[in-house]
Amino acid sequence: MNRQDVEWSKFASGLLGYIDAGLSRFIETDYKIDLNMSMGEILHELQESTSIDQLSSDLQRVAKEYERHSKKQ
Repeated sequence: MNRQDVEWSKFASGLLGYIDAGLSRFIETDYKIDLNMSMGEILHELQESTSIDQLSSDLQRVAKEYERHSKKQ
């Protein structure tokens, strides 16, 4: 596993947590996720990709929102 793989893995796991929290009715967040994909589809896409550019357009949009959100933190 090279550095790019490690960085993508960290980003993808953070994105997955961001999406899960945003979709949860039990967790209050300051953002909402508008995504018509199941968690299984999201996970599969994240596992098959190595960069944001390889994601579907909907998931790219959410990934860019996550990037902006995580930089604020």
